[in-house]
Amino acid sequence: LKFRRVLFRSKDNFFWGLDQFLQEAQTLAQLQHTNIVPIYGFFRENGTAYMVMKFIEGRSLHQIVEQNGALTENEVIRLLNPLLKALEYIHKKNLLHRDVKPGNIMINEEGEPVLIDFGAARFHLAGASKNLTAIITPGFAPFEQYTTNGKQGPWTDIYALGATFVYALTGEVPAAAPDRVENPDPLLKDEREINHQLCNILSRSTDFSAKRRFQNTTEILNNLDKVNINTSNTKKSKNMLSMK
Repeated sequence: LKFRRVLFRSKDNFFWGLDQFLQEAQTLAQLQHTNIVPIYGFFRENGTAYMVMKFIEGRSLHQIVEQNGALTENEVIRLLNPLLKALEYIHKKNLLHRDVKPGNIMINEEGEPVLIDFGAARFHLAGASKNLTAIITPGFAPFEQYTTNGKQGPWTDIYALGATFVYALTGEVPAAAPDRVENPDPLLKDEREINHQLCNILSRSTDFSAKRRFQNTTEILNNLDKVNINTSNTKKSKNMLSMK
């Protein structure tokens, strides 16, 4: 069961936000994708609105990195691919997740990633959304989410997913977007021990400038298919990820 409390400046804005939440929840409840948490329903009660989601058995990506350490490149690619396809599916429905982060990615008992917590999801129209409530997780939210009138679109979720896997690959939370204003260096340096192609994908995904990022997940998937990494330990990686 999920609900989100948001402060509005006026009663009219509150009821508008409530109606928007219910409208978006109706759309979310129709989503059917292996890597997206099923939403069973939604209802209005106690002066607010609630969304009911399936409980996923397993561990969050955050818990796995905290308990087991950074992931291998094989593990990153194995998780990235289905999550990109999940975001592609969401974006084609004109929705943005807006809160992709390690804590909102569950690895189920089969070792498969499931994107959860759609409490911040919003419609995006004509390629960009404006005047959205600021939803911020430092280290994973791009700069455009730090203001209510930032231009948000698929590139916003792409930044968050990229930052999530920078964290998964290094074990360190990336720098918060406001801290990159004066020094917008790549979050992931192109070092010898990290596959060059994978490093470039994550660096472009998390570019400080929204215009320089990948603009859709299809672009990333096409690049990900070209990454050449030894997959001899894929079975071991899957077992590690699925372990409780």
